[in-house]
Amino acid sequence: MERIKESIILISAFLITVSVPHSLQAATIDRILATVNDEFITLSDYRLYLKREGYSLQEGVDEAILKKMIEERLILKEARSRGITASDAEIEDMINEISKERGMSRDEIIEMLKGEEKDYRSILRDKILSMKLIMEEVDSKVVVDDRELEQFYKKNREHYRIEPERVEIETLFMALPPEASVTELTDLKLKALKLVKMLREGSDFEGAARIYGEFSRPGSFEKGALLNPLNDIAFTLKEGDISNPVWTDTGVYIIKVIKRLEAKYKPISDVRSQIYRILYENRKAELLNEWLKRLWGGAYISLKE
Repeated sequence: MERIKESIILISAFLITVSVPHSLQAATIDRILATVNDEFITLSDYRLYLKREGYSLQEGVDEAILKKMIEERLILKEARSRGITASDAEIEDMINEISKERGMSRDEIIEMLKGEEKDYRSILRDKILSMKLIMEEVDSKVVVDDRELEQFYKKNREHYRIEPERVEIETLFMALPPEASVTELTDLKLKALKLVKMLREGSDFEGAARIYGEFSRPGSFEKGALLNPLNDIAFTLKEGDISNPVWTDTGVYIIKVIKRLEAKYKPISDVRSQIYRILYENRKAELLNEWLKRLWGGAYISLKE
């Protein structure tokens, strides 16, 4: 009689165990990290997720990763509720994609997915369902037009520069005497203004420089290579222009622009597909975020401390 009672108790315990959802079983023996509607996400779930998605194991719980897990649960539930399906052929295609992306063999992929309550096919099937739903709700609604492409190109043209802007200049330099007096400083200012007037009226630049100061032969510089304030002034002048006196701590410069070479950029036709991908991904991220907010808003979610 006692053995019959023991058998009944054991059978009853077994039936209770198999009838309780996995999430409820786990909650009794594992730490609950979050509740998503009627499901739990446990610490064990979290660690398996790290392994499956290629994250390194770490102490504690990364809130961003946990949030991603919650979002995946919400997306999968929505996909199932809409009756979205995935074929065996699509599962095989996904295995091939993972193999190429991660450089793993089929056996390695299956091994990576071990330890889940479901077999690898079920796991991959769920991923496909979620991807299909995202394509329907987000990807299909992303629109990028030519106007946006052109605006992005103009705004970010420096990213597509292939040759910098350059300027070829010659300079006349007059040194400021050490500890110059007010009179010496005034004399140098007057001389510099007189020289600028002479040069603009046609006086030979090199000849004047050798008489009144130091001459620097033409040199070619890209924008930013010259020290300020010479850089700022040189790149505002046109070819043949002569600058006003440019003062520094050591003296005064007069700049003549011999030649200007404008920066060169890749044409928009060469980078159109690259820009399109950037705009597409940015817009997709915006739409995905908006859609996920709506999913969160319609669900009961509780994060545990």
